[in-house]
Amino acid sequence: MVTEGGHLGEYDPSVRSALLAEAVHVVRAFGFAGAHVVIIGGLVPSLLVPEPGPGLEPHIGTQDLDLCLRVALVEGEVGHYERLEQTLKAAGFRPHPHSSWRWKGGVTHPLTVEFFCPLASGCAAGRLYRPGGVVGGKLSALVLSTGTLIDRDFVEQEVVVELPGGGGRTRQRLRVAGPAAYLAAKVDALRNRLKNKDAYDIVWMVESWPGGQAGLALVIRQSPIHTDPLFQQALVALAQEFADLDAAGARMYARFMSAPGVDLDQSARRASSAVKLLLAELAPARL
Repeated sequence: MVTEGGHLGEYDPSVRSALLAEAVHVVRAFGFAGAHVVIIGGLVPSLLVPEPGPGLEPHIGTQDLDLCLRVALVEGEVGHYERLEQTLKAAGFRPHPHSSWRWKGGVTHPLTVEFFCPLASGCAAGRLYRPGGVVGGKLSALVLSTGTLIDRDFVEQEVVVELPGGGGRTRQRLRVAGPAAYLAAKVDALRNRLKNKDAYDIVWMVESWPGGQAGLALVIRQSPIHTDPLFQQALVALAQEFADLDAAGARMYARFMSAPGVDLDQSARRASSAVKLLLAELAPARL
């Protein structure tokens, strides 16, 4: 049963700027380590496409901040994790009970920060990782099978925010998952958890990218991970999940967008068509 991320009614677009400000506050607090974390979650679409074209709705937003630690931190000493943990605690964050990879806090708006990392030696995807071994109550990261793609495919975006708690206006450069890595991570998430919003995030970016699917396909082909077998597997999975209106991804999108008077089949068909058009644009380069 879907407990969160099941329907667009759970999200409030008006708090998007407040959540971004909280996210900047966290990344700034990390100092040097902030250069080794990549934003991968629900903040990504609006950071990659801050102003959708005419007739396109802004992204619905998010409820948390997902960060993927880069290899430099994952393969480093446990001291890196300890410094991140100390910073989180100093900023008022505390770990969720029995979930050392999820920390909850926020200055003026509630924010949950979730930590992920690439595959680590001796640790499979879906497991928790911390150099030297996981310790109860100590910061750890959830291993992502697509983490190595994120480590290679990210962009830097500069944002201007009003820091929470009267901290004043600031400019901050954030490392954000590139569109190819983001799609791969979202497809992986869609297949491994019951969260309809994963399908929405995919379809929104596919439809809203400047230049449409052709524009997005061009950027993906230029990505350093485009020919990586792991990314190519993600494209195969994407095709399967949105193969037609009855495919799982298409139905998840329809359920997320459901509302009185909205035909579920029509919504699912829209999702399938949007993704298939992107894949058609990518097909010549993949043959």
